[in-house]
Formats: sequence, structure tokens, C-alpha cells
Amino acid sequence: MVRPSIKELFDLRGKCAVVTGGGRGIGEAAALRLAEAGAAVVVTDLDVDAAGRAAGRIREIGGRAEAMMADAGSVSDAQRVVETAVQAFGSLDILVNNAGIYFMRSALEVDEEEWDTLMAVNLKGVFFCSQAAAREMIRSGRGGG
Repeated sequence: MVRPSIKELFDLRGKCAVVTGGGRGIGEAAALRLAEAGAAVVVTDLDVDAAGRAAGRIREIGGRAEAMMADAGSVSDAQRVVETAVQAFGSLDILVNNAGIYFMRSALEVDEEEWDTLMAVNLKGVFFCSQAAAREMIRSGRGGG
């Protein structure tokens, strides 16, 4: 059986996606697949060089992409990401809340500062990135609803 390509399964031409933590790993793979399906992609990461490399890979396959440094745990960065997507590509249709952190050690060794950082990225960040994206999607009548 021949497996269909991403382009055959999804047509995202004219759509704009934001991928948080898109500079490497699962986030980079998601950004590339969205681009293959036709979406313009804003790749965000704390590591702006990694985001830039991922955006460069998208452009190499003929896609449109912007890279930017953003802290997924920052409310102001969440708004800035949405504004960048709209300024660069005219809309925001898709949000992939991929950014996340974890500690490779026993929970008994995690201190309060590390816990607060984990909660800021993995919980607060997801909520406020979603909130900022939803406000724009509602305002523009895009992104489903």
C-alpha cells in the first residue's frame, strides 16, 4: 500500500501556524510537516539559532517561515508571537503548543525554583499562548470556532 503524502492528506495553503519550541525535536518535525502541507510557519524557541535553523529548513523545501526567540512561559512573549504571525503572514490559524521542559532526575531532587520554571513553561505557557492565539482567531474569524 502506498502511503499518501502530507500534501495529499492536508491542504494548509493560505494558513499560518505557530509552533512553540519548534527549534528541534518534535516541534521542528511538526513545523516541517505543517510547511509541507502548505502552511506558513512561525517557529519559536528560547534558542533563536535553533529556531532559525528550523525556519531555514522550511524555506529550503519551498515553504514560508519566520523564526523568533520566545519564552513559552512569558505572557508578553505569547502576545508578541501572535503579533509576529499576523504581521508576517496575515493571519494565525494553527497553534502547536509544543514547548515544554522536564528534569531528568528524581522528583525528590527538584527544588522550588525549578518547579516554578516547569509550571511557567508547561502549564502557564500553554494557557497564555492559547489565550493569545484564541483572541486573534476570534477577532479575525479564523481558526475554527
